[in-house]
Amino acid sequence: MAADIVAFDARTAKDRATFEDSVQYPVGIPYVIVNGVVVIDKGGHTGAKPGRVLEPSH
Repeated sequence: MAADIVAFDARTAKDRATFEDSVQYPVGIPYVIVNGVVVIDKGGHTGAKPGRVLEPSH
């Protein structure tokens, strides 16, 4: 089974997006792992895009 993991400190994590500039990475989230692949490493995007679209089940 694949897992997604986000490592962060709730005291320092902060969203920087605004209505005028909505595409901003948050600060204080040093590591994100999606499907077992590191996507955010030391706060920077690795270029990996291992996620997939989940279709609703009926």
